[in-house]
Amino acid sequence: MAARDWPRQREEYSPGYRTEVVASFAARTMGIQAAFFTPYLRPGMSLLDCGCGPGSITLGLADFVHPGRVTGVDINPDQIAAGRKAATARGISNVNFEAASLYALPFADGTFDAVLAHAVLQHLSEPHSALLEIRRVLKPAGVVGLRDDDVGSLILAPRLPLMDRVLEVLHGTVRMSGGDPTVGRRYRELLRASGFADIAISTTTECDATPEATTMRGDLAAVLLEQMTWKATDSGLSTAEEMPNLIKAVQNWGRHPDAFDAIIWCEAVGRKA
Repeated sequence: MAARDWPRQREEYSPGYRTEVVASFAARTMGIQAAFFTPYLRPGMSLLDCGCGPGSITLGLADFVHPGRVTGVDINPDQIAAGRKAATARGISNVNFEAASLYALPFADGTFDAVLAHAVLQHLSEPHSALLEIRRVLKPAGVVGLRDDDVGSLILAPRLPLMDRVLEVLHGTVRMSGGDPTVGRRYRELLRASGFADIAISTTTECDATPEATTMRGDLAAVLLEQMTWKATDSGLSTAEEMPNLIKAVQNWGRHPDAFDAIIWCEAVGRKA
């Protein structure tokens, strides 16, 4: 089914902020999701975490660079409130959270030693513009760390009926929301074009390899499909009749005794030239 051209009036965060989605964000940690970046960090650095969500990675970074300060920014005010609440609960004082767009960061030139953008660029229609803004707020020789999963690398088993359509709708809706679910493979190009040097590329693989993990993944994908239903149907990517079948199909996949999935996360570090 070919989708009609989607008239993008504004960039939207396609996963949305349902409770289940935010809970998956809160499960992320610096030790796993930012492991590629920590060798470039040291105590006393000032650091910006872009697209910080509820702050689980941000707070780990604050502990890591203490007594340096960490700032988390997110476009969604509710995520900022969640980050502040978590920081207070853990007694972490060298961190602050602000609602902001990556296209217009509310900081002076050369404010930060390091900037992290985890699972952010894939949702942006203009990643180059965001990287230019990140470069602006970095100090001379400051470093940026990027990490996004690449949907073109997804391994999925078993390939049950309708699962190809599930993936087509999920990934197509991200694109119609202004994003690029394969942006990670363009990191070197984007960083070089944005004025970064000494670019180091790496990858890690994440997988769901237990019945509990695949069940959770299938249920989360079902939530995402529900969140995306109006756009998928309004754009012609899917229909009101098809979407409930896709939601059920991905839940059935997650509960299949042979279910397994794996995906490559692209990672890059660049230094402000």
